[in-house]
Amino acid sequence: MSEEVLEQKLQKIREIGENHAKAKSELSRLEHGRKILLAVLMKKFMINSNTGKLDSVNAQEREARASDEYKAHIDELAKAVKEEAKWNWEKKLVEMNFEKWKTQTISQMKEYKNYGNKSKIKDIPLYTYDKYECWWLDHASACEWKAIKDAEKDKPEICFTEGYLLKKDKDCHIFVMSFSGDEIGDEMIIVNKNILSLRKIGTKTFYEKDFVYNEWK
Repeated sequence: MSEEVLEQKLQKIREIGENHAKAKSELSRLEHGRKILLAVLMKKFMINSNTGKLDSVNAQEREARASDEYKAHIDELAKAVKEEAKWNWEKKLVEMNFEKWKTQTISQMKEYKNYGNKSKIKDIPLYTYDKYECWWLDHASACEWKAIKDAEKDKPEICFTEGYLLKKDKDCHIFVMSFSGDEIGDEMIIVNKNILSLRKIGTKTFYEKDFVYNEWK
């Protein structure tokens, strides 16, 4: 098991763990802050502005919840809930990938012990991704002067991307063209509704030894 690769994976877990902790802390702060804000606003609306008399608790709460200040806090709370959920999911994905990698590594080490021959050890896989050709429709813009009749003829741009499919969901496809250990580069995020054609052209497994500088062959 490469100490370098192991440290990279652990560092990734630490970074996402820190981000999740910050998001969770912010969520907790806003949740408790909502109760405090509600109490402060209810106190503000104790006296009915029309009658000058003391309002009921229900009326105070109704006015407090309808205030712009309370609505703004709820909006911030909703963002915090989304952020915490995002990092919680990212954390689970990284942990699952780490466990998968660890299981594969242990399996390889057992194979080595069984055969007693280093030359029979299979390369330790890090990840496998499918490669695609993607034709897609992009927005277009222009900053030069032109005649109106010419501008009316303009169309969106047709684009082509070839890369490994990192992830897809209901919103988009994420393609990557470059890898280095647990890091990626040359990322292209394409909105699903803009995809004109998608064709799988291959699959590639990346191995631990591929990213070790002195051992690359």
